[in-house]
Amino acid sequence: MLQNTNLEGSSPLKPIFRPPFLLVILTTIISSGIGIYTVQNNTNNVGSKKEQAAPVVKVTTVTALGRLEPKGEIIKLSAPTSAEGNRVEELLVREGTQVKQGQLVAILDSRDRLSAALAEAQEQVRVGPSKC
Repeated sequence: MLQNTNLEGSSPLKPIFRPPFLLVILTTIISSGIGIYTVQNNTNNVGSKKEQAAPVVKVTTVTALGRLEPKGEIIKLSAPTSAEGNRVEELLVREGTQVKQGQLVAILDSRDRLSAALAEAQEQVRVGPSKC
């Protein structure tokens, strides 16, 4: 009838873990580990490298064809016209020169006479309250 041959003798199933098969599995695991380590190491090195920014060049002059217009308004100056006949004795700036507020632009020929009149008026203002 049935005989049981598995009890003491060799097994009809072959063992999986034989030395050549173990060697293939071990080699695959080691190769995979080395490959994963190499890929991760290269990825980290690429991310850690900083790119150098190109130096910014500051433009100080512009060369172009065209017409330049001032940002603000243009004020034309002229000597006062009056019956006294004031004339410009000395011009202190040239045409096109940028001037600041309060800067002396020209001296009239009536400067000395008007300065004397101003000094006399200031003296009258100073003496006026003391006469009362």
